[in-house]
Amino acid sequence: MKIKVQYLGLLSSTLGCGEEELTLESGASVQDCFKLLSKKYGEQFTSVMFRSGGKLRPMTRVLVNDEDIRDGEGVNTKLDGHPEMSLTVGIYPSSGGST
Repeated sequence: MKIKVQYLGLLSSTLGCGEEELTLESGASVQDCFKLLSKKYGEQFTSVMFRSGGKLRPMTRVLVNDEDIRDGEGVNTKLDGHPEMSLTVGIYPSSGGST
């Protein structure tokens, strides 16, 4: 299965790209996606996303089809039927404007 991953905030500048398409096995979870990204980007990805104990950093936001995984099954969230995931670290995109 293919999913589109968007990188926002600190993660985008660290990895040097804004989005990419990944191929994962059917039935894959967010955790499986993180494992693939950790292999691909190594410490550059893991040091920004995770604390030393392997937990997501508090300033990390992971959305699957616009829903925060912390409001559901966390890293066990299945990606089947959810072709879009965004990863934001540090600076969240603004959701509306006031001046």
